[in-house]
Formats: sequence, structure tokens, C-alpha cells
Amino acid sequence: FNYYGLPLHHSRVIKVLGVEAPSYIRLRLQGWGMSEIERCIRAINSFVKFETLIFELLDEAKIDVFKIMGFNDSLLTDDGTANTQRRVLLANRLKNYQNALAMDKEDDYAQKQITWSGLAEIWNELRMNLSSALKIPMNKLFGQSATGFGGGEDALENYNSIVESVRVDAEPVITEIVDLRCQQLFGFVPEYVAE
Repeated sequence: FNYYGLPLHHSRVIKVLGVEAPSYIRLRLQGWGMSEIERCIRAINSFVKFETLIFELLDEAKIDVFKIMGFNDSLLTDDGTANTQRRVLLANRLKNYQNALAMDKEDDYAQKQITWSGLAEIWNELRMNLSSALKIPMNKLFGQSATGFGGGEDALENYNSIVESVRVDAEPVITEIVDLRCQQLFGFVPEYVAE
């Protein structure tokens, strides 16, 4: 072992190996495994990006389309562009204020609305993906009630057994680190019980 190029005795190192990495990045990790958090990043990113996308779609849910006679010709001059902008701004203010819109009979107005079909299914799949990556049941992670005949106890029991197995694996390492820190701070290791 070495620490910033200085040799380090093996008795001064506590090895904590992560889960074996996929072959395409194993060489970059130089024998160390992947951290549990690193394995969840892709699922977390997908979840956050889709949530952001939904909020952006909500902002664009309704789009007003104004069909103004002579629109292209009016944009050729600065005054025409300013007048068109004022016209659309006034129309939007009136529509918001009175829920009505007055316009020239040669002009036209339409409102487009985005449909939401398929988003719920994608959202649910991404939630399941995140739940699976984090190894936390959906009813615990999202507060979602269990479906079907079960009350969700089996999912919580599986989660509790995963937490317990991690605790059993991590306890000796954490105990050793606490002992070393106590020795450093107090000069001795007090008696304590790990719970």
C-alpha cells in the first residue's frame, strides 16, 4: 500500500471492497470495487431528469397560436414588430383578465394542448428502477401503499433483512475505526456496546 507515494504498512490499512465493477470500468478502479452510491447514480439521474421534464411540460401545457393577417410583412420593420408584440401582449392580458379574446375577423386564434398519454407509465417504471437500484421498496421510498392482497409487509421484511446484512458486514470495520479514533482522542479505548 502507498499513501501519496509513501509506503504504508498493511496493518495500518482497513480494506473495504465494494461490489465488483463491470468489466468495462474494472481496470480504471485498479482492483477496488464500485461503491453502492456509484451503482445508483444512473437510476437517480434518470428519475431526476424525467421529473424535470414533467415540470417543463407543465409549463408548456397550453400554447396559444395567433394567426395574424400580414404577420410576415409587419415583421419587416421595427415599428411593425413592436406593434405585433404589443398586439399579442394585449391579447394575452385580455384573455387572462376576462377569459375572452377580441380580434379582427381576418385573424385567427387557436390553443394547442399537450397530451399526457404514456407519461404515467414511464414515471412508474423509473420509480421502480430507482427503488430497485436503492434496494428500498416503493412503499417505503415513496410512501406508496401496497397493492394486491398483501399489505406490503413482505417488501418491508426484505428491506429490513438487506439493512441488517449491510450492518453485519459494516460493523467490524466501523468498530475498528471508532476504536482507533478513541485511542487517538482519549489515549485509550473505552468499553462500549455497538447497537
